[in-house]
Amino acid sequence: MIAALILAHHSPDLLSCLVKRLGHYGVQCFIHIDAKIDIAPFQQACSATGAKFIEPRTEMRWGGFSIVAATISLLTVAVSDSQASHFVLTSGDSYPIKPCEQFCRLLMRPTEQIDFVVLPPTNPVYQRIAQTYLPDTRVGAFLNRDGDPTVQRFVTESSLAELERARRIFEMKRAGFPWRYAKGGQWWVLTRATAKRCLEIIGRETALIEWFTYSSVPDESFFQTILENFGPFEIGGGGPVYTEWGRTPRPYLFAEGGDLEALKCVPAPLARKFSIKDGAVLLDMLDEWMDMA
Repeated sequence: MIAALILAHHSPDLLSCLVKRLGHYGVQCFIHIDAKIDIAPFQQACSATGAKFIEPRTEMRWGGFSIVAATISLLTVAVSDSQASHFVLTSGDSYPIKPCEQFCRLLMRPTEQIDFVVLPPTNPVYQRIAQTYLPDTRVGAFLNRDGDPTVQRFVTESSLAELERARRIFEMKRAGFPWRYAKGGQWWVLTRATAKRCLEIIGRETALIEWFTYSSVPDESFFQTILENFGPFEIGGGGPVYTEWGRTPRPYLFAEGGDLEALKCVPAPLARKFSIKDGAVLLDMLDEWMDMA
């Protein structure tokens, strides 16, 4: 059995389409809705499915550890509440792009499917772990995301408390990151044994949590670093979710009927990003093709 761990924050109707298709494939769905968002429309849209919405929820901010925290919560609940042999992490704007038999075969490989490379301290991206960031606070808000940069960065009492805690983090980071830093794509498939082992490592390696809590974009490196340093783990393939970065807007939004032929050629079992508003016809075409195959 496959369990899908779904991070969602918009488009309840699209999430409903995703969950229904995955349910048709025999996949058990666990969903985290960003705590900044009203969960009721999502629950209503998915009420006819067997999907489980997890609690408590995390208020997620792009580039912050909050995304990792939500992922850990999803994985913890899914390992506990299902007998799944494989756990796939994906987003609420993704969708299967392979027929059922092929989809399940691709996801249920005996190895971990995760994409990453190990970066040396000389690589500029290494600064994401070497420097001290506060991206989950208003102080550390990223200016290239939605919102008015002239008003979105301000200090609150809670962020002041984080600044005090960060003083200790500076001392820790001066000693240097004690593991190999791995950077890759956010989405992955883990076997049950590896998922349980990751949760055990997360529970005991408090220093690892602190390093990544005060890092930048840790969702692209946290689980990757665990698999690189706490093995052996058998890595047998890249990430399961395809994103098109070669066309604008980047990432490309799959919304045209003409995208179907391109998606058929993608080796991954899922793709993102889709839109129920602009791409409903494409989703219908995908469903028809997958059901006929």
